[in-house]
Amino acid sequence: MNPIEPFANWNSRAMAHLLRELIESVRVVCFDFDGPICKLFHVYSAEEIADAMKRVIRRHGLSVNWREKDPHAIYRYAAASWQNHPVFRELDALLTRTECLAALTAERTLLYRFFVEFLLKREKQTAITTNNSPKAVEVFSRRPDENSYPLFEGWIFGRTEETFDRMKPDPCILQTALETLHSAPKDALMIGNAVTDFQAAQRAGTAFLGYAQTDTEYVDLKKAGVSVIIPSYTWVFQAFGVWYPSMLVLDDVEKYY
Repeated sequence: MNPIEPFANWNSRAMAHLLRELIESVRVVCFDFDGPICKLFHVYSAEEIADAMKRVIRRHGLSVNWREKDPHAIYRYAAASWQNHPVFRELDALLTRTECLAALTAERTLLYRFFVEFLLKREKQTAITTNNSPKAVEVFSRRPDENSYPLFEGWIFGRTEETFDRMKPDPCILQTALETLHSAPKDALMIGNAVTDFQAAQRAGTAFLGYAQTDTEYVDLKKAGVSVIIPSYTWVFQAFGVWYPSMLVLDDVEKYY
């Protein structure tokens, strides 16, 4: 698929109207971490982490879908199958440790800081709701070259000992964020790049904005029923008539326009 095809309507008035309506109608905006905020496995491959998890499972004499490449899919299976088995504690520690290592070299999503600041100026509350460990999010956001922790005021909700078996598409993490922020679902927007993010938003009753940087992400979200999908935060800025100088040199602008 030509990468420009999924986003051929980037400058349509209808899309601009939908984006303004989504943003203006909510008080809370919840971001998934890997995708909308950063490319977590920029150096450390998710497939390599999945392989390491499978080696642990094999060492314990257990079995899993050996073709699975998603560490979180393996984790969810382990949580459902071996919650009280030592292998699960080992997998949990391994996944958290590797996510934190990956966060040290994660690539920042272009313009996300501008977008968060744009939301804060409009008195929106921002939070991160992720299947990743909150420790990994904190490692990334406190990096000297990043320092984005204050943008979210510590509102980071992710996989914990209490929620390890209720990861997205279960709405638990998103619902916990809404309850903590005293927000009704109708007043919140979830931004994510995966179908599980959309499913969690649906079940929680929040609005949803798809963030797709690849054709595969776009097609998956579209097939799932997501009606508003963007490849870059520039679309939001354009919808609101906002312009940032750094938009002139973005690779993602050249990729799709």
